Amino acid sequence: MGNESIRFSTSQLSRLKTPLGHLIPGQPSQTMPRLKELVERTHPPKIITVGDVVSTEAQVAGIPVSLAIIDGKTMRHGYAPPISKTRVTFHVVNPAGTISQESWQAIKNALKQEAATVIVEGEEDLLAIPAILEAQLNALIVYGQPSQGIVIVEATSQRKTKLAKLLDEIRRQSPQAG
Repeated sequence: MGNESIRFSTSQLSRLKTPLGHLIPGQPSQTMPRLKELVERTHPPKIITVGDVVSTEAQVAGIPVSLAIIDGKTMRHGYAPPISKTRVTFHVVNPAGTISQESWQAIKNALKQEAATVIVEGEEDLLAIPAILEAQLNALIVYGQPSQGIVIVEATSQRKTKLAKLLDEIRRQSPQAG
């Protein structure tokens, strides 16, 4: 990863709309028990949640989230996640349609902690990508697929390679802000 932020064009963003992992359809009342069951069965080394609703629902369901990446969008509507104060918190700026260098670095640092939260000023939608690429093998990355359910991505070496290739392609196509 170079020192530049990655900006995505609309067409590139639409390529990323496809779930990066396994989609579990339904409301949190249906998706969280399935996630919990998977966690209990596979014992992932880390669980990373991307998005306010997913992060909060996972905590409420008693799923041991190591890293929560949230942007507080839903919190502006009185949605305060029950995130414990013992967690290490990183504050980053990440504009919509971008993976900022700062966010990427914060995710990398946050993953070294026992439990951390990355609070994003801007948008956290694309941050599942650096989370997958930086997570240790077999970690689970969970994010919401709007009005569909949740997507669970297992950080396998195969998936990391595929995603890194996609990012390289995107980086080569995008006009770098200089």
